[in-house]
Amino acid sequence: TKKTKEKGKDAERLDNQFDVYVQKFIKDYELNATQKEAALSILREIKARSAAFRRAKKDNIEALQAALADADNLQGAETRTLFEIDSFARLNLADIHMIQGDLDTAKGYLETVYQNAGKDVYFMAQTRWKPRCLITLGEIWLRLEKPKKTEAFLAELEAQGYTELFPFKKHQVRANRLRGALLLSQGQPEDAEAEVKLALERALQLENPTEIWKSHQALGDLYKERGKAKLAKTQYRNAVKVIEGIANGLTNPELREGFLQSKPIRELFAQSKGV
Repeated sequence: TKKTKEKGKDAERLDNQFDVYVQKFIKDYELNATQKEAALSILREIKARSAAFRRAKKDNIEALQAALADADNLQGAETRTLFEIDSFARLNLADIHMIQGDLDTAKGYLETVYQNAGKDVYFMAQTRWKPRCLITLGEIWLRLEKPKKTEAFLAELEAQGYTELFPFKKHQVRANRLRGALLLSQGQPEDAEAEVKLALERALQLENPTEIWKSHQALGDLYKERGKAKLAKTQYRNAVKVIEGIANGLTNPELREGFLQSKPIRELFAQSKGV
């Protein structure tokens, strides 16, 4: 059927993105033969599991929990792949629970990833996923009104060079937004605005739609907090325009509808209509 063919094309594009990323990772980090084979092994395993999940139609939280259970049950296996699946599942489960407002559960998943990143067997957690973990933990602690902990995670991110040396520059954008929110909570609105504007500038340079709309939203939140309703609404509407562009690019109707009906997107649309 047409719907099945569309899903097949989406799956093929996803697999191609896996291939491109891993080849770039190997090149950027000049991996030796052993490391290269480990990276390719991870790629093969992730693609195989991705296909299995699609066949079983388990592309939701249950699928992630199943992947995590697999890794937990096979910790003795002589492969790094299971450890990487463990980290990847925990990060995504944390994101889901954050959206649902369950910060304690999200924090628990992330703290495990953070601890495991100190172990050599968690190669991808150390080199790819730790920045995401640090920033998300910082976001959680700020929402829990523990700014000192947020400062500590931002400091670790910067001290390890992730914001400059890490190949995914979107982490710089997220760090700028987080620092802006932290500064605003500390009564430094001008400095906070400068950080969020820098986040938006960098997101635009990267041409990363997700980071662009999130930066517009963050700037809108800042203006709203400062009583600048008109400026806030402009930023929210700018964010909505970007989201509509993303949605129009999704060829799968179910995927497009799921994206538009997600809680963060619905909240943003509401913000754009009335501050």
